Amino acid sequence: MPTFKRTLFRLIPLFALLLLTACKPSPHPKHPHYEIKKPKVKYPAKKKSLEKMVKKLKGSPYVWAEEGPNKFDCSGYTYYMYGSMGINQPRTAREQAKVGKYIKPSELKYGDLIFFDTTKRRNGKITHVGMYLGDGWFTHASTTKNEVVYSNLRTSPYYKKR
Repeated sequence: MPTFKRTLFRLIPLFALLLLTACKPSPHPKHPHYEIKKPKVKYPAKKKSLEKMVKKLKGSPYVWAEEGPNKFDCSGYTYYMYGSMGINQPRTAREQAKVGKYIKPSELKYGDLIFFDTTKRRNGKITHVGMYLGDGWFTHASTTKNEVVYSNLRTSPYYKKR
């Protein structure tokens, strides 16, 4: 009987690890869902609504071609947040950048979308979007962390360059 207990106690962490990893979706599914789902309007178009969603969605999984409500790619995240307040915008980062107006980084305010070229050659193509929070901080669905995170424009060497 002691051998059985020892074996069982060795297997419990393995089962727990399998359960935890099995629950998280693949960031790059083999068959992405490309049908765009327009979010239901749930909030008034106010800063407090954005603040509530930012806190609620932090840690949500990154999944390519998803726009919520539980998993997101970068533009799906911004599409979902603004769509949940009844604000229409395009679905992709490159198209979202075309409908806004350019402002200087020093003029950024809470809720402004910020766009990045994350390609290796940095050829000016927009490939990533996040939402500015203030003091250099922004929120985005990160492909490196595979979840919705906060990053800082001023302290992140990666985003400083882009």
